[in-house]
Amino acid sequence: MKTQSLAVRSFSTLGVKCTLDETSLLVPDGTSFEDVERMLEAMKGLRSCTLWWIGDLLLFSERAFGEKYAQLLDAADFEYSTLRNVCYVTTHVAPAVRRKELTFWHHLEVAALPPDDQKKFLEIAVDQKLSAGALRTMIRNKPKDDKPNKAETFELALR
Repeated sequence: MKTQSLAVRSFSTLGVKCTLDETSLLVPDGTSFEDVERMLEAMKGLRSCTLWWIGDLLLFSERAFGEKYAQLLDAADFEYSTLRNVCYVTTHVAPAVRRKELTFWHHLEVAALPPDDQKKFLEIAVDQKLSAGALRTMIRNKPKDDKPNKAETFELALR
């Protein structure tokens, strides 16, 4: 698969006019530390968005193209384990549950939980500004009675 080229683009982000291509970002002299800080936060958000987009695109492709979808996995240029995780999370965490304030990796931590628990733990992570690791610890330490019983597990599997 041929990679589409990103032409050199000038753009303004958060009030700073930058130039960007596949291998560089040119930031003009005189850009304030605060502007750079805001740009970095925006880029971190894009990194997480890209994983969602790749996962949703691969899931669509699997539904739409069946076995041909395997060709995309080869062309994606990611480790298979990364793509497996990305597809797992996008399959198990519905778009309506996803929280833009959190990283993709926060959502990986809740993906095995029932949707109501996903929402609950993601909300806690946002409110308490938890890292993905801290969220994982919180989930692992939740009381045993919070886990779904066999009937609930069966019902979730049927959905």
